[in-house]
Amino acid sequence: MWYEGFKAFHSAQATITEVETAHMIRKRQLPEENIPAYK
Repeated sequence: MWYEGFKAFHSAQATITEVETAHMIRKRQLPEENIPAYK
């Protein structure tokens, strides 16, 4: 199977955060210009 899952929780968490940020950028839902979309 091409998808074997994530081997570490922090890898999964980082990937999910990146995907959510990309969706926010695409939908133009980012907060104020000087505030990063990540923590």
